[in-house]
Amino acid sequence: MDSLTLCLNVKKDTQNDTKYNYMYNIKYPEKQIADEGEVVYTETLSKEHLGYSLDVNIFGIDNDNKYFDVYLPEGKNKVAISRSVQQKYNLSIGDKFILSDNANDMDYTFTVDSISDYSAGLVVFMDIDDMRELFGREDDFYNTIFSDDKLDMDEGRLYSVTTKEDIEHSSEVFLTMMRPTQVMLISVSVVIFFVVMYLMLKVMIDRSSFGISLVKIFGYRMKEVRRLYISGYMFVVSIGSIVCIPLTKFVADKIYPNIISNTACGVNIAFPIYVYPCIWGGVMLIYFITITLLMNELKKVSPTEVLKNRE
Repeated sequence: MDSLTLCLNVKKDTQNDTKYNYMYNIKYPEKQIADEGEVVYTETLSKEHLGYSLDVNIFGIDNDNKYFDVYLPEGKNKVAISRSVQQKYNLSIGDKFILSDNANDMDYTFTVDSISDYSAGLVVFMDIDDMRELFGREDDFYNTIFSDDKLDMDEGRLYSVTTKEDIEHSSEVFLTMMRPTQVMLISVSVVIFFVVMYLMLKVMIDRSSFGISLVKIFGYRMKEVRRLYISGYMFVVSIGSIVCIPLTKFVADKIYPNIISNTACGVNIAFPIYVYPCIWGGVMLIYFITITLLMNELKKVSPTEVLKNRE
């Protein structure tokens, strides 16, 4: 369920936070650009975490950038991190955040000044002028343009053009790739839970066969026998599920980030509130299916069991 939730949240957050229609990565920036374009200075550094090195993009932007609603700190050593970076590396305001430039064998240490709700990839934000000064660029340097409309630019000056549709499609790929694994994990979990519950209750019926045989001799009907020897466990299963589902979710949330430590995305695995009663409902459904099947075991217990034990 954590895997499914993560994939759905990555898709939703990426599509919601991508507010531009075109992103141009430029080889040779021009001095003049179209009025509808927003210039950004981009650098890609890396962060090693749990044995994996992942790319983290630094966006140098202006305070009035219409595509990124971010509070920009002043200073070359301060950054605003995206929500996905905060989740991935478990950061808080005031923490030190080290990024590496492997090509030039340099490390940059930043202080987390604020956290933005932006979740479309591992991104941190800086004031564009401070970023230019930090990386030794000219005062008007930029290498990325975001825009709503397609710009008339010479293709020879571009590394690549990424559209909003490209980003939305890529956000769905992760869900498509993981779906078979998610179906397998959930299906196997349901089967294991059903088998374990069935065997546990069947063993209890087998051990109570003398008592069941005795109450049948006394004239109890099958409905009453069922209530005595099977239905009484409903409260145990129900209350146990209410306690254990949130507890299991808490434990799984601590483990799951380590499982996806090689994936360049945030770790938004918060369940919508309605998922918890759905899981509880699934547990109870399996329980009722199990006790329905166990009715055949109750019917097989013959009153002659008392006579056998007497002999």
